[in-house]
Amino acid sequence: MVRPSTTGVAATSRKFFLFAVILLCTAPLFSSDLFAQSDEWKRHSQQARVLRDQGDYNRATESAQKALESAERELGADHSDVAIVLNNLAAIYQKQ
Repeated sequence: MVRPSTTGVAATSRKFFLFAVILLCTAPLFSSDLFAQSDEWKRHSQQARVLRDQGDYNRATESAQKALESAERELGADHSDVAIVLNNLAAIYQKQ
């Protein structure tokens, strides 16, 4: 009876295991850069609310518009946070 060679399978398994370990160890180094979203729209939105509360509607409008542009770029126009930014911009227009 001829026994099948397991040397090739074992070598391939070790290579795959090593690749998996390297991938798991290095993934956190890249994931934050690749998948992280900027908080630019949040900063502009917060600034717009503060300016609105202070009665500075012109600057509040500018900040809210920047927040909207950033949110649409970062999240996509159909994201629920974009709707919140639009609502905040509407509240500034309503106060004027």
